[in-house]
Amino acid sequence: MISGVLDAVGEGVARYFANLKRDEFFAYHSAVTQWEIDNYLTAF
Repeated sequence: MISGVLDAVGEGVARYFANLKRDEFFAYHSAVTQWEIDNYLTAF
């Protein structure tokens, strides 16, 4: 499992990395781009 590899570097590294990636995912998906505004705002 990947967490074993990451935790080999130090305890809690896998959890830290997973939390970091989760936050990155939600930040990316909560942003609205100009393309979305131009293409979708006028559609509704």
